Amino acid sequence: MNSDEERLIDRCLPWTYMWNAQVEIDKHIINNKDKFVIKPVMGSSGENVTLGWKTTESEWMEVLQNISNKGENYIIQERVKSAIIEVPKIQGSKMKIINNWGFYIFNDEFGGILNRYLDIQCHDEIISGLRAAGFASVFIKR
Repeated sequence: MNSDEERLIDRCLPWTYMWNAQVEIDKHIINNKDKFVIKPVMGSSGENVTLGWKTTESEWMEVLQNISNKGENYIIQERVKSAIIEVPKIQGSKMKIINNWGFYIFNDEFGGILNRYLDIQCHDEIISGLRAAGFASVFIKR
């Protein structure tokens, strides 16, 4: 990977760290909870996700200690603040949503886009189908 590609990745992807009980947690993560989210590697639907900015210091330390005791793999990831955007609804009104984008790659080529979104009136900042999120995909046929 050349330096331009490295800069692009640094700009577009959040800092991500694989963590388990065998590795001592970095002090930066302990002392900067508002910058991080913790997710189980084998999780889904937003279950057992901890948003550092929504916890107290003692809750954050308790989560870290519980993970250490379990010995399971977790991902600690830099918080990415979703932009709130206003979109039209079918009934003619508008709603405010947060969203995120993903890309499909097939045979090493761009194959489409995934968009996940959530009405801000019902969000805890975790975009998941179990939390009334919407999903849309666009595939490119070649």
